[in-house]
Amino acid sequence: MLQYFNGEPNYVLSSYIVKILTVLYFHHPVRIQELLFERGYAGSMLRFVASRSVSEFLVKLICVEDDSLLLLYFEQRRQLLLEIIRIYEQNQADEEVLSQLNYLLGEVIAKLWSSKYK
Repeated sequence: MLQYFNGEPNYVLSSYIVKILTVLYFHHPVRIQELLFERGYAGSMLRFVASRSVSEFLVKLICVEDDSLLLLYFEQRRQLLLEIIRIYEQNQADEEVLSQLNYLLGEVIAKLWSSKYK
């Protein structure tokens, strides 16, 4: 199922796959993070970031809500965020992609800021 993210973007299909991933992530976050980061699918998902569902899932992946997951794949999550920032700063992607990256970065900053002041 995740091999789809190595192919051509189809945003309808990606939204269904992300919905399945979101449900699985809720029940088994460690396994999903392991699968996405160990096999490199998290980086491949960036090609599909124009899809709102992919952006929302990446926010969940970068900003873990459970404190016990905070240090799990920390470096990989940081690298993913840096890659998102790099793409946004280059400003050479499509308008839809930049719009979703703007949304994604705004959500990440809001979640990180609010978690700092819990």
